[in-house]
Amino acid sequence: MANNLRFTSFVMLLFCSLNFLLAQEILSPVNRVQNNIQLKQKLSVTLPFFDDFSNYYGVPNSDLWTDSDAFVNTSFAKNPPSVGAAALDAVDATGKLHSGVYYNQSASADKLTSQAMDLTGLTGVYLSFYYQSGGLADAPDETDSLLVEFFSPSTQKWNKIWSAKGNAAPNFTRVMLKIESSVYLTSNFQFRFRNTVSIAGSSMPSNATNADCWNIDYVYLNNNRLASETSMRDLAFSEPLGSIISGFEAVPWKHYKQVNGGLIKNPILFSIANNDLVTRNMNQLTFTISDMASGAETIYPVGSENIQAQTIKVFDPTIPYKITIPENDTKQSAVYNISAKIITDGFDFAGNNLTAYKQVFDNYYAYDDGSAEMGYGISGDGAKSAMLAYKFTPLTADTLKSVAMCFNQTLNNVSQKYFILSVWDDEDGKPTVLIIGKPFYVGWEQTTADLLQIGYDANRNAGSYIFYNVSGFWAASAKKGALMIRPVFGKNTNLVQNTTEPEFEQTIHISPNPTQSYMRVEIPDFNRDYSYKILNTIGQTLINGTITSPETEIDLSAFKPGLYLFQLSDSKRFSKLFKIIKQ
Repeated sequence: MANNLRFTSFVMLLFCSLNFLLAQEILSPVNRVQNNIQLKQKLSVTLPFFDDFSNYYGVPNSDLWTDSDAFVNTSFAKNPPSVGAAALDAVDATGKLHSGVYYNQSASADKLTSQAMDLTGLTGVYLSFYYQSGGLADAPDETDSLLVEFFSPSTQKWNKIWSAKGNAAPNFTRVMLKIESSVYLTSNFQFRFRNTVSIAGSSMPSNATNADCWNIDYVYLNNNRLASETSMRDLAFSEPLGSIISGFEAVPWKHYKQVNGGLIKNPILFSIANNDLVTRNMNQLTFTISDMASGAETIYPVGSENIQAQTIKVFDPTIPYKITIPENDTKQSAVYNISAKIITDGFDFAGNNLTAYKQVFDNYYAYDDGSAEMGYGISGDGAKSAMLAYKFTPLTADTLKSVAMCFNQTLNNVSQKYFILSVWDDEDGKPTVLIIGKPFYVGWEQTTADLLQIGYDANRNAGSYIFYNVSGFWAASAKKGALMIRPVFGKNTNLVQNTTEPEFEQTIHISPNPTQSYMRVEIPDFNRDYSYKILNTIGQTLINGTITSPETEIDLSAFKPGLYLFQLSDSKRFSKLFKIIKQ
């Protein structure tokens, strides 16, 4: 940004409403969206039935499951036995709350239903799985439940076989269920996971959003099993790989080229779980970087290790890798596939022996990984004019083109709440409304005390870059995650650059504000004519006119109560935007 650009603000829509006694930072549940695909039922699935959700993302595997409610992901669970889990919560595959979910009511929500399988004549049939209450997402209340149900072909009904109450298992817990009744040992057996949820009450509508998450992993059904089985004989990655860029999840490719392949993160962390009851050997670990454009691939051997039973081993080797930028590169973006692979014993489940991450270089900076586990906002008394600032330090000077934000859906999406999108310069490590430089801050100024449901990434730690202001003073955030706010850089030919005259603009006075009828514009150092516009919050001009004297009154009595924008301009390209509140 040019050094003479001052405080910038835009009015944006928000989707929330919430009140507390004291203004404070709030974390709340989050929605999620995957492809809205209705999976088809198959005739029969061959045993063994196994899914640890480790090698795919989004909708459950249609070879094993018949519905699309559950969200297969690598971010909601905390310390899973293998990378990836299926999340059951309050929203469907489109990210909307289930139709039966409403204020202060317990309701059935997600279902994860198996394909049919033939269990006729089989013995020693067991279903085992791991489950977790909450993880990094919102934990279910004690009134919420996770249920396992079996389908009875003879009665065409689902019967509850097992259940757990909310907050019962903050860590992953293993369950093993024997299937021995002739009611279920048939040619058309199905089982399913189902959860019940209860969202916030109507007095807190901004928190009436996705909630009550259960994480499911290692679902295994087979015959000839023993009740004495207490573990899975498996080595597995337990956490996904992340960004290899130090300090960021993503940076613009044009900016990254300025550091000539620097900012490489080292050491690299690999989390590997031994879910067996005996010490197991990880025969080999390799780390691979692939250029998605050219196909060039480099493999780095890391080593081998014995891993103790029932433990998660974190390896942190320093690897001599790099990202090579071609000479005279003209690309606007780049993508690299980062992967790790372990070689173990032949009886291991192979799907969880590989983990990968796409390192994207585009036109934005990000601390978040693109997946929100919670929602963030400031709410309560004093929050009506609260400000939120998020610090970024670009690698090189450039034009701030836009700001991307991800907001969470709520039960009743309210699109007539507003905030002011804001950009600040840096002053002694804190936000200040001055010239934008490097580093800078992006965020908002609230116009109501309602909670803004901005996406909050609990897997990434950017809390030291978050500041909020509810009393005239900036405070460092007490939260540790990353907000889903991304400044976007690059030239935008559709933008009109507005310059300001700092000394002159300080003499402009508008009163009263708020107003019930007339608005008075005072320009003591008046020396030329000015044009003005009054706009609504979506940029439509409502009235316009000319100011030809040091004091001018503008009639707003016909306007409905709400927030408006007053734009004052002259022939020398001076332009200033004011917020006006009509009562």
